[in-house]
Amino acid sequence: LFQSAVIQEMESLKSLSKPLLFHRTDPSDITPSYLQFGDVLERWRQAFPEGTRIDARVYERSRLENGNVVTDFVGSLGLEQDEEFCLQDSRVNHSLDARAAALLLLANAAGAPYEGLLRLSKALSTVSGRARGTKRFLTTAEIEQLQSHYEADNRKLFADFIISGEGFGNPEATAPESSDVAPAGAEELAYYASIYDTLIAPPRELWLGELLTSRPLARIAGAPNAGWRGPEQDGVWSVGSESRLAFQLPQTHAESGPSHLLLTVAGHYTPGNTSTRIRTHQWEMDLSLENAELEIAIDDRVRSEGVEVQLLHHNPQSPDGWQDDPDHGLAFKLQFLRYNFAWNADSPA
Repeated sequence: LFQSAVIQEMESLKSLSKPLLFHRTDPSDITPSYLQFGDVLERWRQAFPEGTRIDARVYERSRLENGNVVTDFVGSLGLEQDEEFCLQDSRVNHSLDARAAALLLLANAAGAPYEGLLRLSKALSTVSGRARGTKRFLTTAEIEQLQSHYEADNRKLFADFIISGEGFGNPEATAPESSDVAPAGAEELAYYASIYDTLIAPPRELWLGELLTSRPLARIAGAPNAGWRGPEQDGVWSVGSESRLAFQLPQTHAESGPSHLLLTVAGHYTPGNTSTRIRTHQWEMDLSLENAELEIAIDDRVRSEGVEVQLLHHNPQSPDGWQDDPDHGLAFKLQFLRYNFAWNADSPA
């Protein structure tokens, strides 16, 4: 159920900004609250008069009527299925399709526009007439961690509510056996993960300082990632409240080489924006980037790791046709970049 909940959030585009599929944190940090069944039932009990009886039924396929949760639920209500009752093949389970969620993440990392992601999500979720993958992406250790996380809630559930169904006298009755076998689909998802990592965090470009526009500029901006949209004919739009510029420098001598570089930035803002908060590991300031020159000292960190400039946008504007969400808003269009080496503030090379 945890896997199903996570993948459903991905396929509905609720969590595409969080790479839950490939780089998971502690499962308890991202566990949907509605899977704490004891807490959910307790809220239901508080909504009804005192003395109301609540029977809880545990989802365990081997104990469900015909192994199907819908058939079991209908039967538990005492309802009979008529001739028009239609049941989808239980093998077709969109909420367990880790492959579809991975494809959506890859499309997002590759810079697919939001409208395109919506269409892709709809297409993936409406595939019918064939079985789709139900491979697990959780490792054995993660499954055990989830079991531990839910143990207290399960004990409360079994202590406070009447559990209907044979064999559910205690929380351990349906605990799956631990296995050291690698989860099905792990190798395939590792392949997707390597592609995702390359798209979302490509290696920094070596830049010799020549004037960059459009697509060459997009390489230094990391577009369509790092807070930038895909390149257009006249520049690259920032996306959301933060964008980054990152690049490597040619090797320079620590003593006789240049002491700093002068980075020229030019572009234009959307209405309501006139400046950007600029941050490097050396300094931070507010500055208009319509035509600006940034001075960055070439220290040991820059020589070894390269240059990284963080742009914090004050007021991203949602363009027409997009949802009103600052994560997708535009603030600044970067139109060209270049830099010169300098040995002092007055003598650029």
